[in-house]
Amino acid sequence: MHLRHCTAAVLTVLLFSLVASGGELLDRIARNMGAIRTLQTEFEQEKQLKAFAFPVRLTGELCMEQNGRLAWIVREPLPYTCIIEGSRLTQWDADTDKVVTVDTARNPALRILAESIRRLLAGDPRAMLDRFDVVREANPLELKPKPGAAGFLAEIQFRFSEDLSRMEEIVMTESSGDVTRIRFQNSRINEKIPEKKWQPRQK
Repeated sequence: MHLRHCTAAVLTVLLFSLVASGGELLDRIARNMGAIRTLQTEFEQEKQLKAFAFPVRLTGELCMEQNGRLAWIVREPLPYTCIIEGSRLTQWDADTDKVVTVDTARNPALRILAESIRRLLAGDPRAMLDRFDVVREANPLELKPKPGAAGFLAEIQFRFSEDLSRMEEIVMTESSGDVTRIRFQNSRINEKIPEKKWQPRQK
């Protein structure tokens, strides 16, 4: 299962959890993000693996609703979908053309993942502050996992537009030294998300 694709989506919605940190920058971000009920945004993801000379590139779309639904839709190079709704995680990839649904309540790692998403999209700041420390309150914003809290992650950076109205980039550095960079563009806020976006098969 491609759970790290979903991890990138989870970190994207981290911004819903920053209200409680109390810093001036985070307060400004929270005011801008607090009115977001739905988000649709295109992404380009590059992952630089230490073992390879060239990065692995993905493009697609992220859709999320504040009620807890999230869809991470990869278009290229190989279509793949990860949809999280409540305690259910559904995945599909074009290579096998199989839809796999998992009850996250039966898997501790998936349960934490799904619960974090539910709490984040509900506006519960403890969902991420329980697991991350703010180490640099500037633009880019830098977070570091608390010991034992985030597994393979060593550091996360969030870069915003100059007026802090939208997130432009996430950079994740793993303990292995691998780096994932996700850039966002053409974001649409508080528009109705078409029902077809919540279907696993996105051909």
